[in-house]
Amino acid sequence: MDPWSRRQQPFKVPKLRWYHRHFRYIRLAVLTGATALFLSRPIYDIFLRDYFEGPRPRIEISLRQLVEKPKEGEEPKPWKEFVAEQLYLAEERAQQKQEERKQKEEKKRLAELS
Repeated sequence: MDPWSRRQQPFKVPKLRWYHRHFRYIRLAVLTGATALFLSRPIYDIFLRDYFEGPRPRIEISLRQLVEKPKEGEEPKPWKEFVAEQLYLAEERAQQKQEERKQKEEKKRLAELS
Protein backbone atom coordinates (compact mmCIF):
# COMPACT_ATOMS: atom_id res chain seq x y z
CA MET A 1 0.00 0.00 0.00
CA ASP A 2 0.99 3.56 -0.65
CA PRO A 3 2.25 5.26 2.54
CA TRP A 4 0.55 8.54 1.53
CA SER A 5 -2.81 6.94 0.94
CA ARG A 6 -5.85 8.25 2.74
CA ARG A 7 -6.43 4.82 4.18
CA GLN A 8 -3.09 4.93 5.97
CA GLN A 9 -3.78 7.90 8.28
CA PRO A 10 -2.18 7.37 11.70
CA PHE A 11 -5.02 9.25 13.45
CA LYS A 12 -8.44 10.44 12.42
CA VAL A 13 -8.96 14.20 11.95
CA PRO A 14 -12.55 15.13 12.79
CA LYS A 15 -14.51 17.11 10.24
CA LEU A 16 -14.98 20.73 11.30
CA ARG A 17 -18.25 22.62 10.99
CA TRP A 18 -18.45 25.39 8.40
CA TYR A 19 -18.24 28.20 10.99
CA HIS A 20 -15.05 26.69 12.42
CA ARG A 21 -13.53 26.36 8.97
CA HIS A 22 -14.39 29.95 7.94
CA PHE A 23 -13.89 31.73 11.24
CA ARG A 24 -12.00 34.71 9.77
CA TYR A 25 -14.71 35.50 7.23
CA ILE A 26 -17.46 35.21 9.84
CA ARG A 27 -15.56 37.48 12.22
CA LEU A 28 -15.00 40.00 9.41
CA ALA A 29 -18.71 39.94 8.50
CA VAL A 30 -19.81 40.38 12.13
CA LEU A 31 -17.38 43.23 12.77
CA THR A 32 -18.34 44.97 9.52
CA GLY A 33 -22.05 44.62 10.30
CA ALA A 34 -21.64 45.86 13.87
CA THR A 35 -19.58 48.85 12.73
CA ALA A 36 -22.12 49.71 10.03
CA LEU A 37 -24.96 49.43 12.55
CA PHE A 38 -23.10 51.58 15.07
CA LEU A 39 -22.29 54.26 12.50
CA SER A 40 -25.57 54.03 10.57
CA ARG A 41 -26.95 57.36 11.83
CA PRO A 42 -23.88 59.44 10.89
CA ILE A 43 -23.63 57.63 7.55
CA TYR A 44 -27.29 58.42 6.83
CA ASP A 45 -26.92 62.05 7.93
CA ILE A 46 -23.80 62.64 5.84
CA PHE A 47 -24.62 60.82 2.61
CA LEU A 48 -28.35 60.08 2.32
CA ARG A 49 -30.39 62.60 4.32
CA ASP A 50 -30.51 65.34 1.68
CA TYR A 51 -31.49 62.81 -0.99
CA PHE A 52 -34.48 61.41 0.94
CA GLU A 53 -35.63 64.43 2.96
CA GLY A 54 -34.65 67.30 0.70
CA PRO A 55 -32.68 70.37 1.72
CA ARG A 56 -33.12 71.53 5.30
CA PRO A 57 -33.89 75.17 6.05
CA ARG A 58 -30.85 77.03 7.24
CA ILE A 59 -31.21 78.21 10.82
CA GLU A 60 -29.99 81.72 11.37
CA ILE A 61 -29.34 82.05 15.08
CA SER A 62 -29.15 85.63 16.17
CA LEU A 63 -26.40 86.24 18.67
CA ARG A 64 -28.47 88.92 20.34
CA GLN A 65 -31.04 86.35 21.39
CA LEU A 66 -28.35 84.00 22.65
CA VAL A 67 -26.56 86.67 24.66
CA GLU A 68 -29.71 88.39 25.85
CA LYS A 69 -30.27 87.65 29.51
CA PRO A 70 -33.80 87.00 30.73
CA LYS A 71 -35.50 89.68 32.77
CA GLU A 72 -35.70 89.28 36.51
CA GLY A 73 -38.15 86.59 37.51
CA GLU A 74 -38.03 84.92 34.07
CA GLU A 75 -36.33 81.64 33.45
CA PRO A 76 -33.95 81.37 30.51
CA LYS A 77 -35.43 79.75 27.42
CA PRO A 78 -34.62 76.09 26.96
CA TRP A 79 -32.48 75.29 23.94
CA LYS A 80 -35.24 73.33 22.20
CA GLU A 81 -37.65 76.24 22.49
CA PHE A 82 -35.01 78.60 21.13
CA VAL A 83 -34.34 76.36 18.11
CA ALA A 84 -38.08 75.92 17.49
CA GLU A 85 -38.49 79.70 17.50
CA GLN A 86 -35.63 80.07 15.03
CA LEU A 87 -37.19 77.44 12.73
CA TYR A 88 -40.50 79.30 12.86
CA LEU A 89 -38.78 82.57 11.97
CA ALA A 90 -36.93 80.86 9.09
CA GLU A 91 -40.23 79.54 7.71
CA GLU A 92 -41.78 83.01 7.96
CA ARG A 93 -38.83 84.50 6.05
CA ALA A 94 -39.22 81.85 3.35
CA GLN A 95 -42.93 82.62 3.00
CA GLN A 96 -42.20 86.36 2.76
CA LYS A 97 -39.66 85.72 0.01
CA GLN A 98 -42.20 83.62 -1.90
CA GLU A 99 -44.82 86.35 -1.59
CA GLU A 100 -42.32 88.96 -2.82
CA ARG A 101 -41.48 86.77 -5.82
CA LYS A 102 -45.16 86.35 -6.62
CA GLN A 103 -45.71 90.10 -6.42
CA LYS A 104 -42.75 90.75 -8.73
CA GLU A 105 -44.03 88.18 -11.22
CA GLU A 106 -47.49 89.73 -11.06
CA LYS A 107 -46.04 93.20 -11.71
CA LYS A 108 -44.05 91.86 -14.67
CA ARG A 109 -47.12 90.15 -16.06
CA LEU A 110 -49.21 93.30 -15.70
CA ALA A 111 -46.45 95.41 -17.29
CA GLU A 112 -46.32 93.04 -20.27
CA LEU A 113 -50.08 93.16 -20.74
CA SER A 114 -50.29 96.95 -20.76
